[in-house]
Amino acid sequence: MTLDSVKRGRGFTLIESVVAVGVMGAALVWMCTLVLNTTRLARNAERTGDTQDGARLAGDTLANDLRRAGMGAAGGIWTAAAGLSPVRVNAVYGTDGVGTDDIWMVVPDKNTFQNTTECNGVTNTASGSATIVVADTPPGQALPVACSTNFQVGDLLLVTNMTSSALITVTALVPQTASTSGSITFLESTATSFSDSPQRGAFAAGDMVYRVRALHYFIAPMATGLPGLFREVGKPTGDVTTPFQPPLGTPAALVQAGVEDLQVAYGLDTLGSSNPDNYTYLMGLAAGFAAGLKTVRVNVVAMSGTTMKNDDQMTMTSYASIPQVENHVGLGYAGYQRIIFSRRVELTNLAPGNL
Repeated sequence: MTLDSVKRGRGFTLIESVVAVGVMGAALVWMCTLVLNTTRLARNAERTGDTQDGARLAGDTLANDLRRAGMGAAGGIWTAAAGLSPVRVNAVYGTDGVGTDDIWMVVPDKNTFQNTTECNGVTNTASGSATIVVADTPPGQALPVACSTNFQVGDLLLVTNMTSSALITVTALVPQTASTSGSITFLESTATSFSDSPQRGAFAAGDMVYRVRALHYFIAPMATGLPGLFREVGKPTGDVTTPFQPPLGTPAALVQAGVEDLQVAYGLDTLGSSNPDNYTYLMGLAAGFAAGLKTVRVNVVAMSGTTMKNDDQMTMTSYASIPQVENHVGLGYAGYQRIIFSRRVELTNLAPGNL
């Protein structure tokens, strides 16, 4: 065996091994850091995307209901509790809260204009579709209608001449036949001089009747403790300050998780100019009827489901609440991504005589 062959088979020296391990270690640390940062960025991007989706879905849900709200109620909605005097309220109203706002709206059933042909004695298969009053009806009497089988006991119905309207709660129904109209008995019939047109003193032949819901949107804590956008359905109270309240024991439905703030501004055409530039915007609108409501500006602030992380996987406290939305200064949870959705919704259904 020669000296050259011994040198060729001797392997790495200790110094060479230490250098090789160090280089490999540095490469592994760099690769791990790259993977962790990429994962963090991907998760933060996913949180941002989810937050954007949440803001858009919540805002679109509100906007879609607002576009349908108030059909036939340009002159307000007359409502009453049994035996009390009627009060006239807005089809859309809400409170300017110390923190977040809320909003109530009276929205027609989605089947209002489905299968609205004459009944001819046959049960209408499109529950909730509109019908008409067939004869002038003084207060205190059952309402004669072309089709009563569209509805159910307990339904909340709007009776309207497409300018002013009244809410009635169905207590009994007489089905129509091929030769006779149906009729609707309602809870509010015992209220003093109750109709959709008090100045006329009666419901009138040709008035439309369709099912509606009084929807309430608001922010409340979820089971996790974080906030969300909720919706509940109200029933008439006959009170002009709080004309609708949800039945006791009825839980609200979660519309969208992670919605931290709801801010609403109500645009009134107080000058009658029909020019949006001249509208007066109010932060909150009382329930009692106010003429001239034309538009609603909706602002939804959504927050990520978990906190945003930095390179050290620590919460990024630099993420804070939206500084200000309408007249509300945000005081939210630190470390969460925020996305704001804003939209102005024109209330075209509140135009007189507008279907």
